[in-house]
Amino acid sequence: MKIINGPPSVGQMIIELYLKPTGISAEEAAELCQIDPEVFREIINGEISIGWEHAYKLAKGFNTSHSFWLNLQQDFSTKQVP
Repeated sequence: MKIINGPPSVGQMIIELYLKPTGISAEEAAELCQIDPEVFREIINGEISIGWEHAYKLAKGFNTSHSFWLNLQQDFSTKQVP
């Protein structure tokens, strides 16, 4: 198990909660969430932050709330500022 210092990113949560346990690929998850596969990869890799639109799409695809994803993003972004 990997130890994470600080709050996880949205991408880390997607990988740990959805991709690894289910064995689906990032492309399959992107399709499930109706997000462009390249944008989904950027989210996974932490290259871009999500806003409300992607939060709603992730919520719909993974059967969660949009606030779950927005709060993750906010916590992660807030802790990244020195």
